[in-house]
Amino acid sequence: MDAARRRSRAGYIILETVIAIVIMSVVGLSLLAMLHSSMGAVVKAREQTSCGRALQTGFSRLKNIDFYALFASDSASANHGLWAGYGYKTALDGLQTTLTAARFDRFKVLVTFMRRDSSDSNADGLTSDLVEFRDADADRIDDYDPAVRYLDQNADGDTYDTYSSGGRTVAEQPDTHIKQVTLQVYRRGRLVCSQTELISLEQLSGDINPSSEAVLTLLVSTPSNASYLYSANTAPLAAAQALAISSGLPTEPARYRADAGSALTVSG
Repeated sequence: MDAARRRSRAGYIILETVIAIVIMSVVGLSLLAMLHSSMGAVVKAREQTSCGRALQTGFSRLKNIDFYALFASDSASANHGLWAGYGYKTALDGLQTTLTAARFDRFKVLVTFMRRDSSDSNADGLTSDLVEFRDADADRIDDYDPAVRYLDQNADGDTYDTYSSGGRTVAEQPDTHIKQVTLQVYRRGRLVCSQTELISLEQLSGDINPSSEAVLTLLVSTPSNASYLYSANTAPLAAAQALAISSGLPTEPARYRADAGSALTVSG
């Protein structure tokens, strides 16, 4: 009887030991999984932060490219998918260098031609919204507005050029004056982050044409004494600023006015 009891007790001890090992293993694996998940979240957060800064740098470079020379591109392609003599290749190379330093290996620029839907061509009841260039029948002409089209004016086989028409510069690509630009950043073939902004031909010109999406903003972060943001320091400039305006202008909004009744105010 004593031998049977000893064997039973030994069996219980072994069983308890196995259960304890199983519980400790489950707890250990759970802790490892939590640690791995936490580390992954930290790494991803750092990656997103770094990618966000890269996007800001990227758009600052893209906005310094001539509007008519801002095309869709892919850093994984030769010459970024553009021709060898592309005039702003240095800007794209610089963006690639910046991204490489941040351990990103590829970027893509996507461009969609946009225009103000002043004729309500999409029948949504709005004439202030933007619509993209659409070409369902692939005839290189906008489905809504035939005046918006691709045109190889100089017959060189591409539509990357500009030409003069009616005294102004016109693009061979859809001349909409507004481009919706998306910048995508990749790491090891994986899309890490992307950002989309509107870039217009008149972005910093102050032209308030509804099709231009123009903004004229002055940010003074570190002003210095006796400095000028703008100065009519010659007689022709002063005369240009003193021109009389005979057309009727609304009292509000102030952006439509260009006279003494709506002076440019800088505060701070």
